[in-house]
Amino acid sequence: DQSQSYRSLRAMEQSLFNQGYFNAEVSLKEDFMPERKVKTRYDVKAGDLYKVKSYEFNSQGSSLDSLLQASMKQSLIKKGKAFSSEELNNERSRLVSVARNQGYYAINRDHLGYLVDSTVGNHQVDIDLQLKPYTRIVTDEVRYEEHHVYSIGDVYFLLDVPTSAFSRTENKFMLSDYDTLQVDGYYVVYRNKPFLNPRALIHATNIEPQSIYCANDVTRTYAGLNRIECLKYVNIRFVNDKEDTHSLDTYIVLSPNKDNIFSLDVEGTNTAGDLGGALTFSYIQQNIFKGGEVFNANVRGAYEALSASLQNDYWEYGGEVSLTLPKLAMPFVGKSKNRS
Repeated sequence: DQSQSYRSLRAMEQSLFNQGYFNAEVSLKEDFMPERKVKTRYDVKAGDLYKVKSYEFNSQGSSLDSLLQASMKQSLIKKGKAFSSEELNNERSRLVSVARNQGYYAINRDHLGYLVDSTVGNHQVDIDLQLKPYTRIVTDEVRYEEHHVYSIGDVYFLLDVPTSAFSRTENKFMLSDYDTLQVDGYYVVYRNKPFLNPRALIHATNIEPQSIYCANDVTRTYAGLNRIECLKYVNIRFVNDKEDTHSLDTYIVLSPNKDNIFSLDVEGTNTAGDLGGALTFSYIQQNIFKGGEVFNANVRGAYEALSASLQNDYWEYGGEVSLTLPKLAMPFVGKSKNRS
């Protein structure tokens, strides 16, 4: 297929361009063989490699500009290194991560671009980082705004509340049919009775009401809650439903796992002709004290016929009990946060 060959040629040229070979040339030669076979040869002339002469960001004085400017010291793009589109993309991801860890919830990779000038000579490029304004649509009108720092508003733990309870038209969860309990500044939403101790949830959560949004806090919260065995599903949703404000109400949706797990394992053995078998019964309670504690018990019995005489048969009995506690905070130690 000749069209496929030319697509491969263009892909090679693009790959070389992305690696700094701006003047690369790829040619194609096809030799048609018997039995409708084609021998394809690609000739590649890479040309000179372009390297970075300078990498700059011209701050306009906003708080985000100042943050990005300060972060340039840790840049992945260095003077004298080969130009690389992949490196530019990695740098953009790094800067977005820096900004989102300092409260800039709404920023994404599309807000950062580059102006690359390859006409400076000597096979070098000047790279200028550009920050685009935040864009939003209000009643069919496009508005261009500065990027803002977002804070956390109220934090809700939704215990066994389905994601279908979220109304896209209202941009919020419809919770009128549920009970709400306030604990240490957090809200716990449930029906009948919370299936998990609210303080266990709070301790596993790094997102705090009235704090500055931080993407790392979200990642740590997912990790902390996923360590609780009795939770099957964890989802965190941020809602900004107040016009012209930069506050995020946080909804942490939690679905319960099965509390009780029973299992029975049967195995047969053959040791040098001596036949036998074993039976193991296991029981796991994944939330025995309603604080995420895991109780595990198993009983095992084994039998092996060592000879034709029943008097020499071998019996073995055993059992094991364990209790795994979630990481607990001592009463005199508060939660600490390391924002990075």
